[in-house]
Amino acid sequence: MSKQFDRLSEGEQIILTARSGWRSYIQPACVALILGGVTYTAFQLSGWLLRALLLAVVVALAGWALRFYALRLRAFLVLTDRRVYGELGFFVTRTMEVPLSQVGGVYIEQNPLGRITGRGTVAISAAGSLFVFAHIPACVKVRDALMKQVELVQDADDKRRNEAMAAAVAGRARSRRCHRHGKRLKRGAGR
Repeated sequence: MSKQFDRLSEGEQIILTARSGWRSYIQPACVALILGGVTYTAFQLSGWLLRALLLAVVVALAGWALRFYALRLRAFLVLTDRRVYGELGFFVTRTMEVPLSQVGGVYIEQNPLGRITGRGTVAISAAGSLFVFAHIPACVKVRDALMKQVELVQDADDKRRNEAMAAAVAGRARSRRCHRHGKRLKRGAGR
């Protein structure tokens, strides 16, 4: 588990953890092999000026691909009964920690291969932001568990609000007195 998430609040329980696995690195490895093969072949067939230009393009593309995959492939999610925590990136990590009461929605995206393997991209809309975690195994299970926890938190909040309102209404009805006679009025009388 992440070093930053070793601390749980008192009574907080982990419901689910998800992490992008080694299978997520197959695609960038294949891209690197193809890019290397094309570069080697082009070096064998061209002159020095074209080689220099090709090398510059390959270095630029490799840098972009490394940054792209480094930001998106290392994904880590933890769902507790109170919040959702996520971490992204290799070199520069981005983290999110949002109470479940602020989660607006959970979206998944799967390509055909992702549907077969059960992997996909999980996007969490929370606190006015969209957090995207790519290559999450069992992404449908993650979405379902997260939405179930969000619904439980919302139901508990609604129940607390209703109880507080009922207590306030009951307290107001008990404290109403008739100003003229100083007697208590029955509920609903003398409005």
